[in-house]
Amino acid sequence: MIEAQTLYSLVLESYLLLDSSDRDFFQQYGLSSTRYYILVHVAQNAGLSLSELSELLFCTKGNTTRIIKSMEADGYITREVDAHDNRLLCHYLTPAGTALLAEVSTAYNIFNQARFAGLSLSQRGTLQQNLQALNSHLREGLSQD
Repeated sequence: MIEAQTLYSLVLESYLLLDSSDRDFFQQYGLSSTRYYILVHVAQNAGLSLSELSELLFCTKGNTTRIIKSMEADGYITREVDAHDNRLLCHYLTPAGTALLAEVSTAYNIFNQARFAGLSLSQRGTLQQNLQALNSHLREGLSQD
């Protein structure tokens, strides 16, 4: 029987290895993983509020605000008052943010293909199924808290 601690250690090691190589990759573009995923989420859901964005990033509102302000200063994000609720700020990509996301996303896709090239198609499929099942179970645990 495989112990839960062994599984956790393996998943954690994979996360740390992926995170470390992500940091190196995104640094080439002046980004962090969080800044990249802000671009991704805002591109997919233009007009996201700070609360929605923080929830998607698993990040505090304070930290998200700090990063958004930095990205706004860099010219990648704009914040606009919501037309229906003046208390709400909505986030949008600027043309520079859209261009950066397109460039980085293309390179990141190639980078990820190379990272998983050492696994056979069958191994990748099994890994995907197992991780989807694990993530689903973990999400259920979060929603119960």
